[in-house]
Amino acid sequence: MRWIAIVVLGFLALPAVALAQPVDPDSRWVVTGQFDNDLFLLADRHYTQGTRFAVLPPEAPRSAGAIRRLFRKVPVVGAGAGGARVGFVLGQSIFTPTDTARTEVVENDRPYAGWLYLGVSATVRTDDRLDTFEATLGVVGPASLAGQAQTAVHRMRAFDLPQGWDNQLHNELVPQLLFDRKVKLAPAAPGPGVRGELIGNWGFAAGTAYVFANAGITARLGWNVDTAHDFGPPRIEPSLAGYDPFPEALGGYVFLGGGLTGVARNMFLDGNTFANSHRVEKLPVVLDLIGGAVLFVPVGRFTGTNLPSLRVAYTQTRRSREFRGQTAPDRFAGLSLSVQF
Repeated sequence: MRWIAIVVLGFLALPAVALAQPVDPDSRWVVTGQFDNDLFLLADRHYTQGTRFAVLPPEAPRSAGAIRRLFRKVPVVGAGAGGARVGFVLGQSIFTPTDTARTEVVENDRPYAGWLYLGVSATVRTDDRLDTFEATLGVVGPASLAGQAQTAVHRMRAFDLPQGWDNQLHNELVPQLLFDRKVKLAPAAPGPGVRGELIGNWGFAAGTAYVFANAGITARLGWNVDTAHDFGPPRIEPSLAGYDPFPEALGGYVFLGGGLTGVARNMFLDGNTFANSHRVEKLPVVLDLIGGAVLFVPVGRFTGTNLPSLRVAYTQTRRSREFRGQTAPDRFAGLSLSVQF
């Protein structure tokens, strides 16, 4: 892909003055804003929009001890010896059928649905592993404000307005728990220059929105990868927020990866838990292929000021068919901006 080649050439041209991060990454705040939309790729269907804001305060000794004790109680998880932190997340995801011009239920396509949620995370990070629990409480249905959000975006961009939101899933309170482990299977070699790295991940979800187990692998190539405390780009659906800190050094990388998800429940296909609603027959296994680029910019170090460091990420996802009757895989793209200070 041409844009990947351009980014790789840009990284090769980065100056050798990019240095390792001089401070403890767990002493910094990290604030991340994420935005997914299939309109980036000239589509408008299924998982059509996602927005999420995540805040990761600095490590606090009292909460860090509590997190490590919590992780030790969970089988196969355990507790690492690295930084342990608490984070917070607010997000909204929007799902629609392909034909949004119809006012009636589209029987052979996925339901209209929105999910608005607020959550808390607990992370334990070492040099080669990041474990994250995220617990959220949200609402599905008209109370999610998804119909209003999509209509506002379409009106602002002069697109045709969606007509079927009267058929969306009913209001329902949604508790959800996610766990994710990322491991550097082949860490980058130390030192400056272009380096490669291989990161594996596995996780699970339990709740009324999703019940699934997943696993995947991502390869990345870039400059200052060995100083990258981050474990890959932030993603939204159905992944975790970008809680991890990142290097305060000029650098970045391109990445390519994939993952398999075994799905036992997906409310946005199966319909409401406690009420009759429109639903479709989901497929039990979903494949994601992802690619993109991440750039680190230490603004304060370049300007000699206290300005924060930035992480900018662009991700494209191709997702296999999720339900019977779906005619083609879905594609969507995401942008994220993280500020570390």
